[in-house]
Amino acid sequence: MNKKQIKIPKYIIAIIIIILACIIFLVAAMVPFLKQKPSMDKKHESAEKEKASLNPYVDNRDKIQASIAQLQEDYSKKNVVLFENAKRTPEEVKKLVDETAGVKFVSLSVSEGTASGSIKTVEGGALKSTKINLTLNASETDLMKIIDFIEIRAKGTYYISSISFEKEKQQVKTEDGTVTETTSDENRYTYGIQIQLYYFVDVTGTYNQEDDDDEDEDEEEETSKTTSQTSQTSKTSTVSKA
Repeated sequence: MNKKQIKIPKYIIAIIIIILACIIFLVAAMVPFLKQKPSMDKKHESAEKEKASLNPYVDNRDKIQASIAQLQEDYSKKNVVLFENAKRTPEEVKKLVDETAGVKFVSLSVSEGTASGSIKTVEGGALKSTKINLTLNASETDLMKIIDFIEIRAKGTYYISSISFEKEKQQVKTEDGTVTETTSDENRYTYGIQIQLYYFVDVTGTYNQEDDDDEDEDEEEETSKTTSQTSQTSKTSTVSKA
């Protein structure tokens, strides 16, 4: 008897091969994945929590950026103050007198800047100081406004070292035409304010300082630029800051 050969169609063989390949892939790929899934789920949960914690910062991004911009602006303003020398001092005094109705300008003297210690900026600009003598007529109430303006509001690092005072003098013309000087009956005084202005020399030219370019001089000749409306020669009482 002749045996008949059963021929298996090629497409069935192809299907069987594909099924076997899928089984092998599932075993090779899915088993490791299933083993690592718990660990991956924990990492995903941790990442979601971290994302949730960052949401407030993302939501407030504009506010944070505005705050940073404000801080940068404040830093720039304060940085400029560190390089303010005495060139603007007369301007500041005029502003003080204009803003305070009861204050009357008497005199102002500004010395040349001198080296103050060995402190320097990163660029090498030395720390200097300038002595300023300011005389004003004002009431006791106005004195506090003067101190506030000089040490807080003025553009520069000013420090009041001492304040001397005496009763304000008035010139009175008598009937015979002579002029005599008497003290004022009002609660007003003549204040002599000694001030130190500290600043760094601008070696980079960023702040356009007009003087103090030579920072290597060991000694500088001190000169005074004084404008005076009245001269006074009397005993004064002195109040010094500690």
